[in-house]
Amino acid sequence: MSTVTAEMTGARKVAIFLVSVGQERAAEVLKMMRESEVTEIMAEIARLTDLHPEEIDSVQDEFALASQARRYIAQGGVEF
Repeated sequence: MSTVTAEMTGARKVAIFLVSVGQERAAEVLKMMRESEVTEIMAEIARLTDLHPEEIDSVQDEFALASQARRYIAQGGVEF
């Protein structure tokens, strides 16, 4: 986790990520979430102002690392 994202809530990270991937991809992700999660994230999106490129990059990097870790686990771990 970078120092840029260390202080962010999970909802803020998701909000930044969804804004960065565009409306169609964001809609696909939101379809998989519970209504309460969607409500929380949409409220966070509404609060986003003046995003800096470093914030977007850090959030995207964190999501990419988490995704890569899930793939390793699904394939039988890092040693697979």
